[in-house]
Parts: sequence; structure tokens; C-alpha cells
Amino acid sequence: MRPATRDSEMQGASTMKTNLRNAAVAAAAAALALAAVLPASAADKLKIAISQKGLWDTSTAYFAAERGFFKAEGLDVSYLFTGGGTETLQTVMTKSTDIATGTGILGVIGAYGKGAKLSIIRSEILGAPEAFWIVKADSKIKSAKDFDGKQVAFSRPGSTTHLIVLTMAKKFGVKPTLVSTGAISASRIQLMSGQIDVSYSIPPFNIDLVKSGAARVAFRATELPELQQQTIRVNVAHQDLSPEIVTRFNRAYEKTLAWMYDKPEESAAAYAAYAKVPVDIAREVPAYYPRATLEKRELVGLDRNVADAITAKFIKAPLTAKQEAELVRIPAAN
Repeated sequence: MRPATRDSEMQGASTMKTNLRNAAVAAAAAALALAAVLPASAADKLKIAISQKGLWDTSTAYFAAERGFFKAEGLDVSYLFTGGGTETLQTVMTKSTDIATGTGILGVIGAYGKGAKLSIIRSEILGAPEAFWIVKADSKIKSAKDFDGKQVAFSRPGSTTHLIVLTMAKKFGVKPTLVSTGAISASRIQLMSGQIDVSYSIPPFNIDLVKSGAARVAFRATELPELQQQTIRVNVAHQDLSPEIVTRFNRAYEKTLAWMYDKPEESAAAYAAYAKVPVDIAREVPAYYPRATLEKRELVGLDRNVADAITAKFIKAPLTAKQEAELVRIPAAN
């Protein structure tokens, strides 16, 4: 047998390289073909209730869904809007939704005390820096001290505005007739038609009435400093919802908040379209909501919230340590 020549060795090596290259191409093609017939990894479906459409703080979940922040966390989110308070909570209590955003903590404590399977997954806002109450321009009412015997609006029982008017009445020693008017638009109509004396307002709504001179601000929630260092609204989930999904929800939510404040012109344009207000008003609204009040994740003043719930007869007794641990399930940031 003849010994192999250098040329034959090189030819064999070349053939081997070609075979290996062809095998690699075939394997890649097979992988692509397999990927084409296999379904993509499905995102986790999540239903969310958003309280009071058009508000700056509650728009966070809306923007997270519409601008892809939830999708980036593997969440396929659908959402609906509610009028706030008990209406928002009912969606989670009946499992119509998995999470509700921007709901008053007073109502949450009351619902939990009655057996609702709810858990607080995040503070939504610290204090109530944005809320104000208006009267018609020709009203004799000048301030909250004049609310005695007057019909004063709030949204729903257990809502933020409910807590504010209860605290206001106690502080100023007045006894107004409290009227649950539901959505802000309904409260506005009832004020301007003379059905109530004082309407609650949250930016951007009713700023136009004040600017035009058709209405005046008679009271601001910031007149109640005791509420400003207390969690007022929260995001809640049904207790059956996976903690891992809650963690991803919170992560997307907080990235959205950062976008809203880091990109003021971009977010103002998006907010103007969402809330159906002029861009100049949309630019003003974030000033009513200091960034730190929305970025605060943990609860502040839960003991005061519980005391308020007892005073308002939402619950009969303080929560035990075990109950607090079940009610408040805020995952660590990561």
C-alpha cells in the first residue's frame, strides 16, 4: 500500500470540513423548522381593574399595559376601569380581575375584615396631595369650616375621598351631609346643577372650572397634614395570585412610574391623549403628585389606617399580627 501523499491528506481534511459544515447547516435548518411548528412560550395572563380613568396616579397600570412594560415582564394584561372604592374592590373579590390599582386602603381593610381574600401588594400613593373640593363661583361657602350641614361629595364608601372628608369633618368640627356621587364627572354634574354643595376633584378634572372662574377651591386635602404621612391608596391582589407574578407586576409598574417622571414631555403627550385634556393641563398634573409619594412601595401608618377603619365602623377591632401578615404581602424589590 502506498503511503498517503500530502495532497491526499489535504483533500481528506477539506472533505471533512465540508461534511461538518453541511451537518451544521442541516442542524440549524432543523432547529428553525422545529421552532416554526412549536408555540412560543406563553405570557401569563393577568386582569387588572384601574380605578377612576383619567387620573395621573392610576394611569400607571394603563401605561404599563399600553407601552409594553408588562409585556417585557412576560405578562399578558387586560384591564377595565371602575369608579373607585368598593366598585374596584368587588372586581378582585369576585375574581373578575386579579389585581386592582388605586383603591382606598380604608375599604381594603374593611373588606378584608369581612372575609375578603385580598392582599395589599404595594402602596399606590402616600398621603393625598392631589385631592381638592370645589364649590360654584357664587357659593357662600369659603372653606371647610362652612361645610356644616352642606352636601359634600366623595366617590365611594371606603375610598380615599371618603377618608379625607371623614378626617376633615372631625378636624374642623363640622357635620356635613356626605354624598357618594361615584365618578368625578358625576360629582361635577351634580355640583353645577345644584344637587350638591361641594364636589370632590382630582386633577386633571375640574381644573378647567377653576381656571374659567365657574368654580372655586374651598378645601384641599393638604390642609390635613395628619394624612400626608399615611398610605391612602393601595394596589391589591386576590390571595390566590402567584407571588412570582405579583413581583413581575410590581417591577413593570415601577419601571412605568420612572418613565412617567423621567420623560415629562413624552408622558405628558401620552397622558393628554389618555385623559382627553389639553397638553398644557397634562403638563401641570404631575406637580400635584410628588414623585416620592408614588414611588413609595411599603405602607406607612398602617396602625392609623386601622384606627380610621374602626372609627368609620369598617371593622370592629384592631387586626392581629397574623391578620396583618396575611393582609399585607408586599414582595421585596428586585
